[in-house]
Amino acid sequence: MLFALGLRMIAAGHELTEPRLCEMVGRLVAADVAQLRRKFNITVAGSIYLFGVCDESGQLGEGEIYCHAGVEGFVEGKVLITRSPM
Repeated sequence: MLFALGLRMIAAGHELTEPRLCEMVGRLVAADVAQLRRKFNITVAGSIYLFGVCDESGQLGEGEIYCHAGVEGFVEGKVLITRSPM
């Protein structure tokens, strides 16, 4: 419905800078991006999502991380950390 209304507004000559039309286009793009993120989410066995913060206290050395993985406990050994493009 939102898509059809946006198309009708564009066909009627409304400027793309019009606030209501911009809002509709923004919502459509956000919905498409969310759908793509769900569709292309690839799970990796044994992986977890973490939220990282910097070591402001300076307790960790070069190449060290502190990782507590919730109910799984602490992580020891080598780990691979990637940055989410989100």
